[in-house]
Amino acid sequence: ETFTAPKIVVATGARPVMLPIPGAELCVTSDHLLDTTALPSSMAVIGGGVIGMEFASVYAALGCEVTVIEYCKEILPSFDRDIAKRMHSILGRGGIDIITSSPVRSIVRDVDGVSVIYDGRKGSAAVSASVAVMAVGRRPVLPDGLEAAGIMADRRGIVTDSGFRTTAPGVYAIGDVNGRCMLAHAASAQGRVVLGLDVGL
Repeated sequence: ETFTAPKIVVATGARPVMLPIPGAELCVTSDHLLDTTALPSSMAVIGGGVIGMEFASVYAALGCEVTVIEYCKEILPSFDRDIAKRMHSILGRGGIDIITSSPVRSIVRDVDGVSVIYDGRKGSAAVSASVAVMAVGRRPVLPDGLEAAGIMADRRGIVTDSGFRTTAPGVYAIGDVNGRCMLAHAASAQGRVVLGLDVGL
């Protein structure tokens, strides 16, 4: 079936990134956490970026024992260093155990649920939890047929100009799929620009 329109908008969003490590399939993602109705007794969060720290904060506030394992030297690596350090301190006082400079190597099942194996400062170590959450970022969902339609994409997503036009006439890309700003309110604002409801961002 073929559809035509003055403007075609690609808004296919993004999916969670999974580390290519043994046992990654044992992890849940942020998508799963948004749908679940059960509160685990403990949680190991792999990744100390925005998504990981958001869910760590929420679940810790609900009474879950939370450990965050971050590859970089500090959580929120894309943020100002002083802000990240302050957040680390605040979240630590809130009961969240934060382990930094520790790449995760594998996830295995254990009697409590899962064990997350990582390389710590003093060698190999593990965190045992009811559930492990993979929170290492999201990747744009690129629909089939982009190249045939003349739509350019790179590692960030569909390439767009400031008006969210793609390289194909009449085709626009908004939200996570263009990789500009992976937040729902950004996608809404971009949609308004495409519809001519706003001058620009």
